[in-house]
Amino acid sequence: MKALELYKFVQKNKLEYHHVTIDSQADVILFVPFDILAEFQNLLGVTFLANRITKGVLKSDCMAFQMVDICDYFDIGVFDVFDNEND
Repeated sequence: MKALELYKFVQKNKLEYHHVTIDSQADVILFVPFDILAEFQNLLGVTFLANRITKGVLKSDCMAFQMVDICDYFDIGVFDVFDNEND
């Protein structure tokens, strides 16, 4: 996955995200609705899913993902994809 692909996915689907601080580290929580969860998994790819355990939090209408670890795996700057407009 490339930064531009992730950015386009977030923008196209108008995904909600929030900037947070977890264990003194800046992070972004991305909320992926259930109806596009398979598309998000395809974006991450089989290699990522086979080699990593990614924790998602089940919400009533979506899954929430911490994006720093996901972006680090793909050598993407998380703040190159997620700006501060949603804060």
